[in-house]
Amino acid sequence: MRLIETDFGIDVATPPEDLKRLYDSIFEQSDVDGSNTVNRHEFRSEMKKILVAIADGLGSSPIQMTAMAF
Repeated sequence: MRLIETDFGIDVATPPEDLKRLYDSIFEQSDVDGSNTVNRHEFRSEMKKILVAIADGLGSSPIQMTAMAF
């Protein structure tokens, strides 16, 4: 996976071990009940957080209002 570092305008190759740590961290945060799976309710909760964060970045728009309704 390659990420673009927009602050410095350079192309950055992300080391695989860093990606694994990132993915593991995301999974651990999503697996609230510690079952080593992400069930539908945990997935929905995380998706709501993501949508609200995106909507907050857009400001007061219809997208923000819709995301908060979930």
